[in-house]
Amino acid sequence: MKHLLISTFNFSIFTAILVYLTRKPLMDFVAERKVLLARDLDDVRDRLRSAREKFDEYSAKLKAIDAEIAGYQQRTRAEAASTHAKIISEAKQTAGTVISDARTFSSAKMGELKAEISADLGAKVVERAEALLKQRLTKDDRVRLRKEFSSELEVVQ
Repeated sequence: MKHLLISTFNFSIFTAILVYLTRKPLMDFVAERKVLLARDLDDVRDRLRSAREKFDEYSAKLKAIDAEIAGYQQRTRAEAASTHAKIISEAKQTAGTVISDARTFSSAKMGELKAEISADLGAKVVERAEALLKQRLTKDDRVRLRKEFSSELEVVQ
């Protein structure tokens, strides 16, 4: 036990000397470290404040961009609908014009074809009648027809 008491006493003296010699440098170190940490903390706070300001600024810009994009989309949709309606209207108008022109053209062509068919049919009828008359008329029939025609001419004059 004596040995334990001597060791404890030696340790106590060593600790007292160590505290006496290192107290001032440790106090200076802790004080300096405190100032350094306070300065770093202030720097971090400034950076955090600056980062929040930038975040708020960019968030506001993003919201403004989102609103602007929505406006562009709305205007584009309105313009597309307007253009669609205009195209449909012009297409209907063009279709009406095409139909009207087609009717006019077909009516004119139909009239021309009717006249041509009537003329061709008349010519064919006359040719056929002439051929039949030449085949079936006898000399006596011809003489009789001449007399009847001449008598009718006299009556008209």
